[in-house]
Amino acid sequence: MLIAFCGIDGTGKSSHSKEIGNWLRNKGIKIKDSNLISDNHLFYDTFKQVTNMYEEKYEEDTDEGFSVLLAFEFFRRAKEVEKDISDGIGIIADRWTYCHYAYNYARNVNNKFANLLLDSCCKPDLVFLLDLPVNAALERIDRRGSRSYNETTEVLEKAREKYLEIAKEEKAIILDSADSFEYNQKIIKNIIKDKFEI
Repeated sequence: MLIAFCGIDGTGKSSHSKEIGNWLRNKGIKIKDSNLISDNHLFYDTFKQVTNMYEEKYEEDTDEGFSVLLAFEFFRRAKEVEKDISDGIGIIADRWTYCHYAYNYARNVNNKFANLLLDSCCKPDLVFLLDLPVNAALERIDRRGSRSYNETTEVLEKAREKYLEIAKEEKAIILDSADSFEYNQKIIKNIIKDKFEI
């Protein structure tokens, strides 16, 4: 079982994935929560250090180089996920490779090596795309604190466009993140029950 939650920043991915992980654990199912890249992860801290070093030395961004580094880490972590699944552990993913594709598109990055790594990662059994207009997402982001590198109107608009395109290709379940958390949880849980006969 691999269930992924995707969407632009501010749509509630983390909240929904955490709730679903807890719900499945309460049903006696072995579950691990996974965030391929997170602020608490050693890789992310090192990655920020390296990107700062580069930008200070060369006074420019290198979105393509950074994309490859992130794709490599996604690939490495996806291998760990595959092992967990083969050991009978279900994975609830707060973000998946689709997030990287969406933000690469938003930043006009199309790197063959990064794409190869991402394409080689295992595919989720279910993908939930939490969709929300960018202005509403930014309002949520502003309420929780300062904006990150990707949290601009331009980047989020393009990322959202790509997410909706990917959702069609991957047959993702699109949820309106403007609906209540409880309403969307009910939909998510019913879909999971049907899919996995829980």
